[in-house]
Amino acid sequence: MEHRFNGVLLGVAFEREHHHASRGRTTSLLAGLNLLAAADQLTIGDGRRARLALGSLHPHLELGLTNKTWQLRGGFGVLVGRVGYYGSSRASYVATSTVVDTVTAVPTFQYRLGWRNWVLVESGYGANGLLGLANPAWQAGIGTGFGPRSPFVVVLGVTEPESADFKREESGFGYLRLEMAPAASQWRASGFVTFGSASYGRLAIQAAYRLPLQAAAHAPQP
Repeated sequence: MEHRFNGVLLGVAFEREHHHASRGRTTSLLAGLNLLAAADQLTIGDGRRARLALGSLHPHLELGLTNKTWQLRGGFGVLVGRVGYYGSSRASYVATSTVVDTVTAVPTFQYRLGWRNWVLVESGYGANGLLGLANPAWQAGIGTGFGPRSPFVVVLGVTEPESADFKREESGFGYLRLEMAPAASQWRASGFVTFGSASYGRLAIQAAYRLPLQAAAHAPQP
């Protein structure tokens, strides 16, 4: 069974940062909720085609720790909804039918460890954008942020999709991630592309805007 799908992700997140001046470090906590939706075109073994609508919610929580030398960020969540499927054929003397079962929940996790933003190491499962839908994917990569003040990140790694019934893994291949986060801008952008497989490929482009929220000033009491 093969599939081709187009999807969209909409999300909102609230992040709180706290700077420990005496210890020279910053901690952060982020709580977010993503809405994922995809139209999936299935090609069944005998050439028949079917269309499925996949959609899920992705509540997630992330923690971060940064000092002058190291950056560590990790999180976890769960995809809940019509997340994926697997098919099985039933043969008889008259006809062959296909049963499609949907998976309703997939756990996700991700982390990134960096040294002075020069060396970055990351790993995750199902949490990178739409990678949790249809075939949840493992990924692991290494890259660079080109120094503490650079707005660019490049990560190259390997990824391996897993069948949605968690009983069979597809062959692995590579991925490339690009990120851009200018310090003077509220906008953030990233891109993700897989390569090295003729039967499996994903391309994702994501943009985010950070609202410039400020604490309200309190007037002095008389």
